[in-house]
Amino acid sequence: MLNELCGKIVERHKVVVDAVIHAPHTAGGSDDRNYHAHIMLTTRSINQQGDLDKKTREFNDNGKQEVEHWRQQFAELCNQFLEQVGSHERVDHRSYKEQGLDLEATQHEGSTITQLRRQGKDTEISLSNDAIKARNTERQLIKGLEQEILATERLVHDLEQTRENLDQEQRQKEKDQEQRSPEELTKIAYSVISQYNDAIATEAKNIASSIQKTEIEQINAVLEQIELSKSDIKHQKEELGKRPLFFGGKWDTANAEIQKQLNQLEEQERELRNNSPRFEPERYTDRAKLTVNKANPNLKAKYDRARNYLEREQQRKLAEQEKRKQEAKAIQEQEKQAFFARKALREQGKHEEANKMLEAEKRNRPRSR
Repeated sequence: MLNELCGKIVERHKVVVDAVIHAPHTAGGSDDRNYHAHIMLTTRSINQQGDLDKKTREFNDNGKQEVEHWRQQFAELCNQFLEQVGSHERVDHRSYKEQGLDLEATQHEGSTITQLRRQGKDTEISLSNDAIKARNTERQLIKGLEQEILATERLVHDLEQTRENLDQEQRQKEKDQEQRSPEELTKIAYSVISQYNDAIATEAKNIASSIQKTEIEQINAVLEQIELSKSDIKHQKEELGKRPLFFGGKWDTANAEIQKQLNQLEEQERELRNNSPRFEPERYTDRAKLTVNKANPNLKAKYDRARNYLEREQQRKLAEQEKRKQEAKAIQEQEKQAFFARKALREQGKHEEANKMLEAEKRNRPRSR
């Protein structure tokens, strides 16, 4: 950072620049964070041949503006390097007033007052600066609290607005649901249930596939081990050679043991190959259901509402059927009573009254649903 700053000075003023970084003078009581640099430059510019040229008048004629320029350059440079190292800290070369901050500026203490401060001796300026720093800290704390209060109020307002929006959406959904016919709601319910069941079926297939793959890998590993063992036994059989003329009994025993081991390995191999893992998603339905419920609670909630609706709808239909059955039974009883009443009138010779009663019954008879 210092090299870059010095390079900018050389480029602007065409002078020779010498810079050195100083560590903090902790032995003298300096702040252990006080790493700083001293920069010196010639009062004359230098030409391309290395000879000193005319005097640089910028700092004499326009000193205040030049100092302000380099303060700004250094602040920008600091912020670039702070950003590069991932720091959120930033510096500002402007005064508190220019920054629009309600803070007091401290007085420059200089080397003499700084030395006295290190020795533990207070001065009017150092005490004044300490008081100013304390007041500034208090103001910043109060401002920070005010900003936190404002941020909290904005957050509360946003949460209330979000809640109001959600309530409106829920009311609109309920209103839309009320406007839908039972047939439409039943169709939606079956669609949700189908979506939920499809998700479980897919997850069960994924679980079954993963388990089958793992089991196949384990079986293949065992088969590879069996092949190695068979190869080793066959090698032992080759080393045993042909049956000798003498001591054939020992050869027979060793050969029989080798053949027995080989047969056992081949039998184990056949069992593994004949009992290959099967793809059985139905075995993992319960496990898949738990996974889907945890991964997609909204879908589970919709599924529960759909099931509850269909159950209520089924109960409603059964109640309607029972009501219609009772109504039909009551009508049959009324018609039966009316029939006997008409019959009695006809037996009494009152045929006209019986016919009027029959016409009245036809007019009042409810239409079939």
